[in-house]
Amino acid sequence: EKESKPRNRRLVDDEQTRLIEACAISDNRYLKSMVQFSIETAIRQGELLKLTLKQINWTDRTMNLTDTKNGDDRVVPLSEKAYLILKSRITRIDGRIFPMTKDSLKFWFKQAKRRAKIKDLRWHDLRRHACSLLFEKGLSVPEVQVLSGHLDPRVLLDTYTKLDPKKIVKKLAREVT
Repeated sequence: EKESKPRNRRLVDDEQTRLIEACAISDNRYLKSMVQFSIETAIRQGELLKLTLKQINWTDRTMNLTDTKNGDDRVVPLSEKAYLILKSRITRIDGRIFPMTKDSLKFWFKQAKRRAKIKDLRWHDLRRHACSLLFEKGLSVPEVQVLSGHLDPRVLLDTYTKLDPKKIVKKLAREVT
């Protein structure tokens, strides 16, 4: 039996801007930074929700993700933007950076999508969007694997990469000059 095609939804055109703006005016003070951090790091939702200050190495600008979906721990380099998002978070007694439940996140994210007029987007699609952006920035497959935690590069390329043809056209046009 033929395998079904994987989802390939990612944010397109001005959807990222609209989503971030909708999150910014949300009554949930964590939502905007959670969306931005997810797009910067390609972190899984479960990893995001259990992230604590103890997992952040401020000197090396990395985060240590433990007990991940595939069972492996991984050290993830933080972009400048991801680092600044973490720096701006309020320190909580329990150490959690984004203190929300999965159900609560689902509720607030749904509201933001509605406000931004974005259809057919799941939280996990942010991970695909993030991986695609990392490739569009010029990172190699092994470099994106370090961030995303994908053990099999085929899964990363087949399921989590949806490059924007318009951005590729711009790259091709630069080659002429």
